[in-house]
Amino acid sequence: VAAGNSTGLAVNSPANCVGAIAVSGVRHAGTKVGYSSLGPEVALAAPAGNCVNETGLCLYPLLTTVNAGTTTPGANTYSDSVKSSLGTSFASPLVAGTVALMLSVDPTLTPAKIKMALQATVRPFPTTGAQAVDATACGAPTATTQVECYCTTSTCGAGMLDAGSVLARVDGLAVSLTRSASVINPGVALLADGLGTVVHAGRSVASYQWTLVDSGSGARFIGAANNPTVSVVADRAGKYALSLAVTDSAGITSRTNTEISVPRAPTVDISALTGALAAGQIAGFSGTASQADEATGRAIVGYQWSIGSASNSAGAFISGPSDAATVSILPATAGSFLLSLRVTDSGGLESTAVTTATAAAAPVVVTPPTSGGGGGAMGWGWMLGLASAILLLGRRQRS
Repeated sequence: VAAGNSTGLAVNSPANCVGAIAVSGVRHAGTKVGYSSLGPEVALAAPAGNCVNETGLCLYPLLTTVNAGTTTPGANTYSDSVKSSLGTSFASPLVAGTVALMLSVDPTLTPAKIKMALQATVRPFPTTGAQAVDATACGAPTATTQVECYCTTSTCGAGMLDAGSVLARVDGLAVSLTRSASVINPGVALLADGLGTVVHAGRSVASYQWTLVDSGSGARFIGAANNPTVSVVADRAGKYALSLAVTDSAGITSRTNTEISVPRAPTVDISALTGALAAGQIAGFSGTASQADEATGRAIVGYQWSIGSASNSAGAFISGPSDAATVSILPATAGSFLLSLRVTDSGGLESTAVTTATAAAAPVVVTPPTSGGGGGAMGWGWMLGLASAILLLGRRQRS
C-alpha cells in the first residue's frame, strides 16, 4: 500500500491498517522524496521518482507504460521527463511486483513471511548525498511538513527494497547476520558473523562481503571485510548499518543488514541547592540533572564528587557520602575551591565536569556582654576553629 503523498506528514489509511505493507518513497539518491508520507507504520521504501526540475524538465521520473485514454483506452506510450510519473503510488507497485515474483517461487508464503523477507533483505538508507545541503534525519511525523530528509528505520521503513536479495532468500539463500551487541561504546570492537547463512540444497557459499553505512559514528572495519566474520569499531556517537551480502555457488546474491548504535557520553550538570556559600556553613550541590543517552537505553548509575584547590583556595570538605547524586560541602574558610563530578552511565561511559565555587567570609556574630563573672558566650571565631579542628581530626581518623 502506498504510504501517501502528504509531504512528510503521518501515513493515513489504508497504509496504517493492520496487515498492510506500507511503502514510502525515496528519491534517486535514496533520501526521502519530499512528498512522501512517513511514520513507524511504514514497512520499507522504494523509488518514487523526483523531478529536481531546475531545467524545466523532470530529471528523475519513474519510466513506465501509460495510456492516453481518459474514460476509455487510448494510445499506449511511456512516461518521460515531460509527462512524468511520480508518487508513492509508483513505489508500492514495485514492491507488489516483487511479492508476485516471490510467490511464483514459493506459493505457500504467508503475508507475515513476505513482510519479514522483504524487511530482512533491504538495503540500508544512505546518510549522505541529499540534494538539500541542510537535509537532516527524518523525524517522527507531526503537524509540520518534512521535505527531503535522510530516512531512518522508524520513519521510512526497514530500508530500501532489494528485489534480487529477497528473491534469492525465497529461493533458499537466507543470509544470517549475528552480532555481539546492538549498542557499543566508542572505541569498542563489535564482532559479527554470517556463519548461520543457509543456502539452497546442492549449492555452497562462494563469498561474503560486508559493508558499512555510517551516520556519524566514524565506523570502520578492523581487518578484511570479505570473511565470514568481521570486526567493526566506531570512534564517536552515532549510528551505522552493517550489511552482509552473500553469494552462492550458482552466482545468486542475497543480503541483510542490522543497525548498530554508538551512544554519546553522558552530560554532567552541577547545580547548587542552596544560596550563597559562606565559610562554616554547609551547602548542597546536585548532579541529578546529568543525563545519559536515553535513546540507546542508557541511564546514569554512578556519581563521584571530589574537591580540588583553586587560587585563593578555601579549605572545603565533603560532609557525608561522595558517591550520591547530591553532596554536602563545608567551606571552612573564605575563598574558592573546585568542585568536580564524574558520572557513569549503565554502559560504562564516563564524563566529568568541574565548577568553581566561592565561599564568602563567615558572618560576624556580635555577642552582647553578659552580667556576672566567669566566661561568656562562645564567639564565632572560636566555633569556626572548633569545627575546623573536628573536621581535621575526623579526616586523620579516616586516613
